[in-house]
Amino acid sequence: TEIGQGADTAYAQMTADVDGRVHRHALRPLHPFRPIGVCGADFAPSRRKFPIVITLYVLAFIIASLLYRRRHRHIDMRTVRRLELERYMGRWYEIARYDRPFERRLRNIEARYTLRADGNVEMERAGIDIRTGHRHTSCRHARRTQRSGRLRVKNFIFLHTDYCILELDDQYQWALVGSTAPLRLQILSRQPRIRRDTLRHIVGLAERRGYPLDRLRLLRAPQ
Repeated sequence: TEIGQGADTAYAQMTADVDGRVHRHALRPLHPFRPIGVCGADFAPSRRKFPIVITLYVLAFIIASLLYRRRHRHIDMRTVRRLELERYMGRWYEIARYDRPFERRLRNIEARYTLRADGNVEMERAGIDIRTGHRHTSCRHARRTQRSGRLRVKNFIFLHTDYCILELDDQYQWALVGSTAPLRLQILSRQPRIRRDTLRHIVGLAERRGYPLDRLRLLRAPQ
């Protein structure tokens, strides 16, 4: 079928991308996660530049989201019908994602989600800068919404984004994650490496939803 051929083509391109991008740099394991209270210290901008950086980031994100959504209105961004949030918590490895310029230098990206006593979710994400070898960590908070599979994430004081679980393995071993804006797409796995047939299946699911596959970049080679 056309969908199957498209998924196979995208998978081949992603595999080639691994050879050209990831294999040039040794994949080093991350250090143990830091306590939640000190996340983000690695890349915190100076106080003078912080308001300007945030303002430019917000404006760029809004403009890009509006333009991209207008061109890709056909994308199916419906979330999973059922989600056991407690089972979704824990550590995830980022296998593939939509290419974003400000994250191209990060490899070995991991995420850890923790359910707090108030029902909100602590979202910690870390990766290694391939140029410096330094570990970059960020922390965000998310709250549940009335829609299953959707979390509302607080990025900055006045900026919120949606974390949408589009597809989820029955055993919670992999997930396809997006947002209400089609600029974001991620493939997550409980294991650092995912099976080739499983990855091809997930890519096919993304294609059926209408997501362009040319922006999808593979970060960890499949097994």
